Amino acid sequence: MLRNSPNHYGSLTRCLHWLIAILVILQLSSSFLNILREGNVYSQAVVQWHTTIGVGILALMAMRTLWAISQLRHRPEHRGALQKAAIWGHVLMYLVLLLMPLSGMAFTWGSGYGVMTPWFLHTLRR
Repeated sequence: MLRNSPNHYGSLTRCLHWLIAILVILQLSSSFLNILREGNVYSQAVVQWHTTIGVGILALMAMRTLWAISQLRHRPEHRGALQKAAIWGHVLMYLVLLLMPLSGMAFTWGSGYGVMTPWFLHTLRR
């Protein structure tokens, strides 16, 4: 089922969740491994795609946010004493996952560079 229901999250919500989670884990693991062992092969392979992955996270989060807003009435209910904490936790996570790529883009533009990623360069060369 594509849409959310009161009993479970729909396939689109779950797909967006896991795509974003994988991209965030890729970004964070690359950064942390580079701190532990500078210049490691994994971090060097991922760093070339850092901007592309960040733009991807931003695009997926924009879609996820719009989808979540459209599904507010259909989402599973959270009950109990932690309901408000769970809601605020989700709101804060959405904000962080939207603002982090935007801050990276602002930093790049502020440094005098455009946001050109390997994927975008590849499509421009065609």
